[in-house]
Amino acid sequence: MHVVERVLEVVRDGSRDHPDGLAALGSGEAFREDAGGRAFCLVQALVSLGDEERGGDEPAGKGRGCPVHDHGDGLDRPGRRLDWRDDVVRAVLSRLLAAFATLALLAPLPARAKSEKSRVVQKALLQSVRVEVTVAGKVARAATGVVVANDAGSSFILTNEHVVSRDGLKGTPSYTIVVERPALRRIPARVRFEGEVPAEDLAILEIGESLPAVSIGQPLDAQVGDDVVVIGAPYGRSLSVSSGIVSQVEVVDGDPREQRSMKTDAPIGYGASGGGVFGVPGGKLVGLVEGYRTAKVSFGGIGGNDFTFDVPMPGETFLSPPAKIRAFLVRSGIGRRAGIKDAPWVDPTGPGTVASRPFDERAAAMQR
Repeated sequence: MHVVERVLEVVRDGSRDHPDGLAALGSGEAFREDAGGRAFCLVQALVSLGDEERGGDEPAGKGRGCPVHDHGDGLDRPGRRLDWRDDVVRAVLSRLLAAFATLALLAPLPARAKSEKSRVVQKALLQSVRVEVTVAGKVARAATGVVVANDAGSSFILTNEHVVSRDGLKGTPSYTIVVERPALRRIPARVRFEGEVPAEDLAILEIGESLPAVSIGQPLDAQVGDDVVVIGAPYGRSLSVSSGIVSQVEVVDGDPREQRSMKTDAPIGYGASGGGVFGVPGGKLVGLVEGYRTAKVSFGGIGGNDFTFDVPMPGETFLSPPAKIRAFLVRSGIGRRAGIKDAPWVDPTGPGTVASRPFDERAAAMQR
């Protein structure tokens, strides 16, 4: 029993000399790191304590390193009293602690916790989609959208008006929502509501399938310096993620609730229009990408041919702020579906609404 008490005393006391690499119990150091070596050291150290208790010639506190001192051959030495019971205790301790070491090796390592940003990204990817505008069987435009509401087997996707507009298209467009997660699928969509450009570069698409919807942020959820992640589909390819901060918020008469525009320094490119901007750590929708300012970069080519590229300028990504998004969703008639509790109920297909009219009439109405 005295051997066991001595073992517990050593393990509990963080100030004493412990086996190399073995943290004291409660010291806060991980035991599983190099568990094999540490467990073996523990076994050897505890066995050596049996020698110590039997009056061995090693001073107390010595021989606890790994490997421990090597005189466990059973030979008689000066000052050492042999007893068959000592051998039994030593054998039992060795086997018990070897079993403990085996269990320590087999114990699973704890899963590393995901960061707040990672959790926001994983959820935001499920709430984001790609938007394709097709004319005569060919993709004429590629953009991004975010699911803001669902109801009775339908989902409503927020994107930009310049994405769904017929301006510049040679033919009648059709719209497709590309869902990437959890499985890739393509869903036909129709335009339900368009904003009044240039004040509202926003539009609503509807699909006949229920998708996870994002929570809409309040104006005060987007402050200068706040961390954000942006989901976009660069050049119509798979959804990608960039991160940054809210770099500018333009307000009306100094009122932070009356937001006119926003900027972020998160890098984006072509195809990110309509991409959601999600706050970290809350994960709410705090902005929607409208566009970005570019700079022309030229390179001299062979034979005097120059190559010119439009490169997005850092910090010049323009966003629709939460106040504008909320007002647009209310006006489009899906405010309550989007969780805006103070929004009046409006039937988006009711008589007199822009969304209930043919496409050409909607476009004309938006210009008035």
